[in-house]
Amino acid sequence: AAGCTPRIFLELSITLSMLRRSNVVILGAPDYSAAVARYQQNCPWRVNYLEAIVGSHDDKEPRYAMKLGQQQRITEVFGLITVLPGEAAAIPHKVIVFSGVNSAGAQAASEFFSSPEHLLELKREFKKAGYDGFPPAYQVVVRARTEDSILLNYSYEALKTFQPPQVY
Repeated sequence: AAGCTPRIFLELSITLSMLRRSNVVILGAPDYSAAVARYQQNCPWRVNYLEAIVGSHDDKEPRYAMKLGQQQRITEVFGLITVLPGEAAAIPHKVIVFSGVNSAGAQAASEFFSSPEHLLELKREFKKAGYDGFPPAYQVVVRARTEDSILLNYSYEALKTFQPPQVY
């Protein structure tokens, strides 16, 4: 594991203070995860579970809404990747949250972020936005084609960088 030992916790067994000075990966949605809600509270986008990814501060933001096809089956959802710097420490840390409109959206977000091909695509998008590398805080929307809640494929949809919040 690249020189570190991963630790896996159920959210109910931890507090956010236990995550300080650690690299953190969280999968979930703010509707049922207090940690996800806390980390995403000051970010540009947030997940409304089983509905859409929406702008958290401005109703004029685009909505990335779940789409239904024939027979009211889910055909398209969205995932959200949130990357934040960890608390200030001698060694920099990251907090990465994979969330989605449903489980297929969260899966699409995590698969996108673990794919070298898609990370290169993301790096190109950052370059277009004026960054030489990955900025300290950003969110990425991933479009996911589905058959109900089964992920079929996914693609980059949108990117937003922002000043990281001071406190989570």
